[in-house]
Amino acid sequence: MHRQCNTNKCNCEWHCNFTFPKTAHQIKCTTLKDEHSHELNPNQVVHTIARYRHFNSDMVRDLEFFTNCKVAPIVQLEILKKKYPEHVFHKQDVYNAIYRLQKDCKDESLDSSSLLEVFFEKITQDSRWKVFVRHTGKERRLLGIFWMSPSQQDLYQRFYDVVLNDNTCKTNKYNMYLSVFMVKDNYGRFRNVANALVDNELASTYVWILQCLANSTDNIVLKTFWTDSEPGLINAVSQVFPTTHHFYCLFHIWQNIIKHLRSKLGTNFRLFSQAFYSCRNALSIELFEQKWKYMVETFPACNNYMTKTLCANRISWAKCYTPFHFNAGIQSTQSVESFNGIIKKALNSASTLCDVEKTIDKRHEQESQYCELVDLKSQQTTFGLPHLSSQFFSNVDTVLVHFLTPLVLSWQRFQISQSFTYEGCLASSIFEVSFIKKFQLYT
Repeated sequence: MHRQCNTNKCNCEWHCNFTFPKTAHQIKCTTLKDEHSHELNPNQVVHTIARYRHFNSDMVRDLEFFTNCKVAPIVQLEILKKKYPEHVFHKQDVYNAIYRLQKDCKDESLDSSSLLEVFFEKITQDSRWKVFVRHTGKERRLLGIFWMSPSQQDLYQRFYDVVLNDNTCKTNKYNMYLSVFMVKDNYGRFRNVANALVDNELASTYVWILQCLANSTDNIVLKTFWTDSEPGLINAVSQVFPTTHHFYCLFHIWQNIIKHLRSKLGTNFRLFSQAFYSCRNALSIELFEQKWKYMVETFPACNNYMTKTLCANRISWAKCYTPFHFNAGIQSTQSVESFNGIIKKALNSASTLCDVEKTIDKRHEQESQYCELVDLKSQQTTFGLPHLSSQFFSNVDTVLVHFLTPLVLSWQRFQISQSFTYEGCLASSIFEVSFIKKFQLYT
């Protein structure tokens, strides 16, 4: 059995040897065996000789246009193949051409300087903007930048009860990590409240990010913080927010379990997954300890990982340890992952730092417009039987207006209006209720 490949070895005997001694002035051919064990195909010459793969001026202009439009390199390659079917395109040739175009860009201003100019202009327009920069060396190389708009600060101060964080990569050509902070608002939607671009994921970097978050929000202490189980982030949270309840994303925990234990358990991994989730969802600490002991005894091959990694941090992922902490029904950071997915659809590994800022700002504006639209519809739009809640239940409606948000208030008023359309019958016994139901069924 041989693996599938695009070429086959045919043991062709053709070969030639050349020599070029240090004392010589020209290359000499010493051996030439001009015998082939296969038919010669002249059409394959263009695949091997570089001059046949040279890009003409039209191809270079197309590449420059695609690069300026932020088209992914692999997509550019496919477009060129369709547009110039007679030409041979190699992936590496296209990538090298794109790199040269980016390198020869006539924009003399550095990307980091451009990004700082954008933030400086925003701070000039509104002094409430919070921007922190981290750099190093004599060349003042950018290590990290943290920013938070005034509207994001307002959201954070209203909904800091539950904050989520996650990092993502491949959003810019400098391979800087994008760290995103999100909260859950009164519409049940997850809103972006802070962002940072950093060059590494060390504990010191996480400490700097969290300190910037605290300084931007008048040192408001998070109540609950949801992240993945990154060791550097865990240490940073314990330093900056020691009183905050730090919970780990269940999705990332399970991915780590698959990575470390699946090969060890083999066919027993399915039984382990059932036992793990049963243990994790236990509502009492006593029941959790019993099920955990059963897992340790049943799966001894996992004892080391379960004891040192999972059990040591059980208060951050086991359900029995979290019932007295408000978490808005959150069990993972998938909402942040979804936000990162939306951002990465508009960006790629060739994007600039300014592109990252523009994309995030555009997404934040879309979220704000949606919430404004929902508020407007709930306040202006009438449906069903209008004004019944304020006409017949004015005292109740006054209390609801004081405590409920516009969206929830509209739901409650709709339920009150719907109650006038119900048909009721007074029954004195269960027998009469069953009789009424049968009568309504047949009529």
